[in-house]
Amino acid sequence: MRLKRLAALPLALWGLASAGGMEPLTRLEALRGIPGVVRVFEVPQGRLGKEGYTHLVTIREAGAAVQVRVSLGATEGSGAVNTSLLWVDRPLVTVLDREVLTRLARGIAARCFVGVTAGQLDALRALAGRNWQAELGWQSTRVGPLHLEWSGREGLNVADREAPGLSLEWPANASRCVF
Repeated sequence: MRLKRLAALPLALWGLASAGGMEPLTRLEALRGIPGVVRVFEVPQGRLGKEGYTHLVTIREAGAAVQVRVSLGATEGSGAVNTSLLWVDRPLVTVLDREVLTRLARGIAARCFVGVTAGQLDALRALAGRNWQAELGWQSTRVGPLHLEWSGREGLNVADREAPGLSLEWPANASRCVF
């Protein structure tokens, strides 16, 4: 157990060190600084409601480039980003999709959630190993103040279509990412 916690420590420390400490990060800065991310496209304001996401992120994993739709938002009208919704635009989630979604979620948590713990990052890593197709509907768990939700195709409806994905939410007063 101790080894697992230590395994997530480099990502958490990297999140602080690579972003220059605790200064605020924009959504673009947060996404572009995640290892493996090769491209980030920000959806123009006028198209946000039509697309169902704020950013299209291309991340390289296992030699493949995978596109992930990402929405970074806030609860209660906060000026700080404290929610993220990540999904892939395909009918069934693959092992590679789960790896990419959870890797990107860990990067967002490490860069935006001040005080994220190794245990919380480990919980995200563990989601990649679960069979999302066998778990029908939208699944949910809490790891301290971090709320995780995920689903295969049947639990998430975005932009009028079903999609596999996951979401994170953490306290707004513990976020360093801004709009």
